[in-house]
Amino acid sequence: MDGLRARSYPVVLANPAQIEQYSGIKHDDDKNDAYFLAELQRLNILPTGYIYDAQLRPVRDLLRRRMGLVHQRTAMMLSFKSLYTRTTGQAMSLSRLKGWEVAEAQTLYEHPANGLIATLQKAHMDQLDQSIATIERTVLASARELPCYKPLQTLPGVGRIWGMTMTMEIGEMGRL
Repeated sequence: MDGLRARSYPVVLANPAQIEQYSGIKHDDDKNDAYFLAELQRLNILPTGYIYDAQLRPVRDLLRRRMGLVHQRTAMMLSFKSLYTRTTGQAMSLSRLKGWEVAEAQTLYEHPANGLIATLQKAHMDQLDQSIATIERTVLASARELPCYKPLQTLPGVGRIWGMTMTMEIGEMGRL
């Protein structure tokens, strides 16, 4: 799509969720589908979608990767807390978990295998924290350049992360 647009070909993104299934056509293949879509476009009734800016698309995708890393980190924290509760019978707060160093995590358990699990998980959590922070800095630098970022920040409940997410999801559409 980007290559076609770079060569000045008109490109339209069809929205398949809005296209009614056609009936009566005996052949169901790419060629007939292309003719059907071309006919809808000729009649000016082809439902279309927004083509996201090629320069912002990788930044938006980076922010989506951040969400996956946050999910991994959350799962790891819950696993760590679960191990602690199972082996000690005590609860652990997230603030307490976040405050520990990697070496301290190992000292929580009598059995060396549990200590190793805790050490590895804490190290992974710390690395995920660093990766998430790096992504946030990179995305924020791009989000600040878009005109919709600052107004979004003025809405109640919209912080830095939520503002970046909305900005990157609406992209150029925020200028409309």
